Amino acid sequence: MFFLKNVQFLFIVLSVLLKIEAADVQVQVVVPASLNTKLNGLDHKIDSYKNIVVTLKTPSNGAVNQLKRVIAEMQKSYKNYGLYVQIPVVHGDFSRKLEKIGFKFCESDTALKTLTYLYANGRNIPELNYAYTAAAVYLLRNNPETGAKEILIINEQQKTIANIIGGISEKGESPEETVIRETREEVSITLNKDKLKLVAVAHTVRPDKKSLVEFLYVCDEFEGTPKVDGKEVSECTWVPVSNLLKEGVKIFEKPFSPFWQRFLKNEFKE
Repeated sequence: MFFLKNVQFLFIVLSVLLKIEAADVQVQVVVPASLNTKLNGLDHKIDSYKNIVVTLKTPSNGAVNQLKRVIAEMQKSYKNYGLYVQIPVVHGDFSRKLEKIGFKFCESDTALKTLTYLYANGRNIPELNYAYTAAAVYLLRNNPETGAKEILIINEQQKTIANIIGGISEKGESPEETVIRETREEVSITLNKDKLKLVAVAHTVRPDKKSLVEFLYVCDEFEGTPKVDGKEVSECTWVPVSNLLKEGVKIFEKPFSPFWQRFLKNEFKE
């Protein structure tokens, strides 16, 4: 079963009292004036757990600086409540700036086409039910002779399919760091991190109800000539995109990964 997981937040305007009815008890949310001042100008709301939720439609360095000030104020006057930041998937490369100031990836929403990051601010927020996170990349080039667009395909000895470059994230790694490391390890290529383009975030639910989160990138700027490690990856080759779209295509006498072929054919919703 394949699907992209949605997240629903319950919001109210900060100036309105939040009322949680439980045994006739009502709780009033009071956001300090000093924090409201720091949030001024940001598109922000508060969820039912009193966490602040900020939406950045056009992320910028200025927004990062303001978020730093918001975090500093929350540490003083709004302790133990989290700060969520939502950004459009197309601005996925902005994630590394959020991570530098303490945010961690939390969730994706394909209906809204957003990625959500969390600064916990001391709050004990349970981890999501993930099996693991991984990242893969369509490494692109134009054939020097024909000009045709090509993708680097690898042959992993233990797999029955021909695949693109990718692998499981190590503890504490961002998706960008994962795909850069995997590309270096598998084919001795150094990616230009600034040219990594996030094109999809996929959640695949396993029988144990845990989900694999896969980040898919495209990159056409890199350094080095492909050279396999000879261990996990036995060989690699550049294949025209047009060939990879064909039914029944085989590389290294193995079928091309149907999962990544479906992405190339745009069979999944954006």
